[in-house]
Amino acid sequence: MTLQLSEGKYFGNVIKHKEYSHFHCSITRYQPGERINDHYHENSYLSLLINGSYVEDHAYTMDRVDAGKIMFRPCGYIHANTFNEYGGACLNIEFKAGLYEFLEQSTKFPQRAELYQTGHFLSPYKLLISFTRCIDEQMCEEFILDWLFELCKQPP
Repeated sequence: MTLQLSEGKYFGNVIKHKEYSHFHCSITRYQPGERINDHYHENSYLSLLINGSYVEDHAYTMDRVDAGKIMFRPCGYIHANTFNEYGGACLNIEFKAGLYEFLEQSTKFPQRAELYQTGHFLSPYKLLISFTRCIDEQMCEEFILDWLFELCKQPP
């Protein structure tokens, strides 16, 4: 049976969590060798691997995610994760259901999971620094909106 995680919920130990009007941001830590069975999330989200690495299983594919890489997962995307012998930590940015109405534009998230190489987008790394150092909370929201703007500029 595949488990659905409701808004703002993640496996692992939540180290830090902050709810914004249209996003949830959290840092979760995972134990060495931790295996997370098939599951999916209620909302789309972006996950930046801060340290460690893991293998993500989805249907017939497997991706190795190393520190610094960013994974976008659409809502309903079924996946499983197995962390390496060092474990890992992730910055998760979950997009609440009312985001499209808030943006009042045709911002489109990818329709499938996307793995972005380290440095492909700068805003999530800026967000990580701002979020972990408790810098101006409004800047965290700006970095998320910057990422959405960067995403919209990407070729289809």
